[in-house]
Amino acid sequence: VTQLERSYMKGVRYSRTYNHPEGRQTRSAIAVLVNDLPGGKKVAQMAGHSSKSHFCSLCTLHKDCISEINPERWVPRNSDALQHVAYAWRDATSKAERDTIFAKFGVRWSELWRLPYYDPIRMLIIDGMHNLFEGLVQFHCRYLLGIN
Repeated sequence: VTQLERSYMKGVRYSRTYNHPEGRQTRSAIAVLVNDLPGGKKVAQMAGHSSKSHFCSLCTLHKDCISEINPERWVPRNSDALQHVAYAWRDATSKAERDTIFAKFGVRWSELWRLPYYDPIRMLIIDGMHNLFEGLVQFHCRYLLGIN
């Protein structure tokens, strides 16, 4: 993460490349994080999809309201608030304090928060293979939402 941060903030100078024999300055960043759902939750250090409280990466809906199909009631998560909680988790002085923070907010510290552009809400993408080819979207629509 330190190298990613440095590359984003200051860039990397290459003495020469095929297209630029005189050299070139570049900057880099992680644009998206493409994972299956459990992998995405682990990368983002967010509660898993089986969590009783924080099963969704995008909204604050609790699992006891999982059948809520009105999107107006899905309050979006706030990346700044998540970052604040992640730093609080990192700076907690005991395991009990960390457990309390995680139970209440569903997020832990991730080294990726050191990157100035990191936003797990916008960057996490569930890959197409798991969504389409393995039939997860179809299963979700047919069996969880009852759309046939």
